[in-house]
Amino acid sequence: MARSPADNLANYNSENLRREVNALIKEIGQIKRNKGNADELIAKKAEMDKEVAALTVKANELVKKRDAKAFLLGNIVDKNSAVSTTEVCDLMSLKYLSSWIGR
Repeated sequence: MARSPADNLANYNSENLRREVNALIKEIGQIKRNKGNADELIAKKAEMDKEVAALTVKANELVKKRDAKAFLLGNIVDKNSAVSTTEVCDLMSLKYLSSWIGR
């Protein structure tokens, strides 16, 4: 199913924040390797982790809403479409099968 713009935006924001967290983790690692104090960055990372979790929950909620709406929509079929209980009655299938068998 295609994603809605709201789903895409929520996932986009979540992924961007994850990239920032990854960059912050690398920076924390550099500071710790140099025996420095990274307490401020660690606190910032904890806050960013909470934001990532919140954005992920929001994105999942949007996906559930989208799927619920899509379920209500059902199939849209043109009134001129062939309707049959088997593929044998479908003229397009017969045309395809006859061209395929003739090879």
